Amino acid sequence: MNQTQPFTETIFDSAPIKAAIRRGRGTILLVEDETYLREVTCESLESAGYRVLKTRNAAEAINAFRQYKTIVKLLLTDVVLPGQNGRDLANDLRSVCPKLRIIFTSGYPVVLMLATLLAITSRA
Repeated sequence: MNQTQPFTETIFDSAPIKAAIRRGRGTILLVEDETYLREVTCESLESAGYRVLKTRNAAEAINAFRQYKTIVKLLLTDVVLPGQNGRDLANDLRSVCPKLRIIFTSGYPVVLMLATLLAITSRA
């Protein structure tokens, strides 16, 4: 390496790496009640190429889904939400669109999250 020229190549400069980084496409319904997390997640997904419908709770998510159900490909929802929880929301939306893909998120520790999901399941 030449001492007079700074090293500016990054791992993303090689053709195989660039080819492996694919842009996202499609619409994601994001449900997150924490403003900061909702905004950061939305910004990250949009910068990756996705269209994001941001909602704060299950009621907003249901309204957005009704309006855009033909283009929503993924539900990304927090498990613990004010009002209706993320699991019940996912079940409601899946009853309308059985092929809807779902990712659950949570800021809670895994053990507490499993206990919450079990409690939710036992009530169903």
